[in-house]
Amino acid sequence: MPYQVEVPDHLYPALQSMLRVSAKKRNDYSGVGPWQNFRNTSDFFNLPKWMSAIFNCVQKLERVRTLSDGREVKNEPLEDTLLDLANYALFAYAMYLEDGTDSAVISADTKPSGSPNTTSNLHYPPGVR
Repeated sequence: MPYQVEVPDHLYPALQSMLRVSAKKRNDYSGVGPWQNFRNTSDFFNLPKWMSAIFNCVQKLERVRTLSDGREVKNEPLEDTLLDLANYALFAYAMYLEDGTDSAVISADTKPSGSPNTTSNLHYPPGVR
């Protein structure tokens, strides 16, 4: 039986767009499973899988900053960037739930060299671990 969720009217158009964009991009990017590209990134950078989606969020936030400077948009308008950002945040949360809280711990010896905070553990807000 499919999930049934009551969606408030004011969120429905945005969620519908998120799902449409996610499905379209999944056809272009996914490999063996829905998280394969994130798994590849997490393996490459030695991060928990969910953190690879956060990596993509950071890139999209930088794109928002660029678009906010008033530059001419040639490829990806702000609306598309915001949809991608929302999807990546949702993906990060879904992978976090799927992997369990043990994958949230990133110790100094598992982070790639040259990454921020390489001498100490990352600190998470209360209730995140």
